[in-house]
Amino acid sequence: MAGGVVLVSREDVDRLAVQARGTGRVTRLLMHQGADDPFQEMLIVHPRGMRYMPHRSNQAVRSYYLLDGELVIILFDEDGAIHEHARLRDATLGGPFLIRFAEHRYHAVIVLSETATFVETAPGPFTGTEYPPWAPTDMNSPEGAAYVRELSAAVGLS
Repeated sequence: MAGGVVLVSREDVDRLAVQARGTGRVTRLLMHQGADDPFQEMLIVHPRGMRYMPHRSNQAVRSYYLLDGELVIILFDEDGAIHEHARLRDATLGGPFLIRFAEHRYHAVIVLSETATFVETAPGPFTGTEYPPWAPTDMNSPEGAAYVRELSAAVGLS
């Protein structure tokens, strides 16, 4: 659309979900123009089973607004200890569907439904992603799978 307006339809979300399920990888629609924008906003679809390494970026403030599905967001201390976690689910099902954290924390997402669709917002510019030294570097390795099982158990998912 003209004038910097972005419209997202159910069909757009469904197309991203099909892509995420088919590839087993995160799919996203960037709603900002680029990494230098002062406000970063993305529509993201995570498939279940995709292991996304704990990470953080230069933006200290971040929000996740869940549109479809169910997931857990885990926030970590600097040393890798779980600081807190939140289970988000589709707003029509009741319970929390939005989280905002204003601390520069490592965080990870565990998807509980077939896919989870959410909008992520953060201030820009985006200057990169930082990965912690205490988490496995290959989340698809046996060590990565074991790490996700440990996290899941620690937040009461197993």
